[in-house]
Amino acid sequence: MSKWQQRSHTFACGFMCILFAGMALLNLRILSQTALQGDIAPAGFSLGFLIFVTWAIAMQFRFLRFIVSEFRYDGFMFEFRTIGIRQTQTKTLSQIAAVKEWRGRGGPQGYRIVFQDRGKAYLSYGVTNAAQVGELLRWDISRPR
Repeated sequence: MSKWQQRSHTFACGFMCILFAGMALLNLRILSQTALQGDIAPAGFSLGFLIFVTWAIAMQFRFLRFIVSEFRYDGFMFEFRTIGIRQTQTKTLSQIAAVKEWRGRGGPQGYRIVFQDRGKAYLSYGVTNAAQVGELLRWDISRPR
């Protein structure tokens, strides 16, 4: 994946986190005013919204940990780095449970690689040779050993 694509994913994550944090700060102001007045219903709603905002920010960072930025596959070992985790991660072919199509709102986005330990990685078509390696991985794990 090119540097500008990695930066665009990181920028989008940062923008959404800033947006959610801004909404959380506004919500904290509403929460403090309603708590001082003794209104329980708006305070409960505000607290629920704060929990949602915290979850949404965590999901933004979590998703960056799954998007593959670069990889290498030699027929036995699948080595990859993600945008969120820069260290090289290595999985053998036997550790890969499934290779599925990754679909988004705009159609196919690439491949979703599911590992035996319930981990996953998203191999975007924006990464060089992703389509060829995704199909090769799918074929390699489906053939009998």
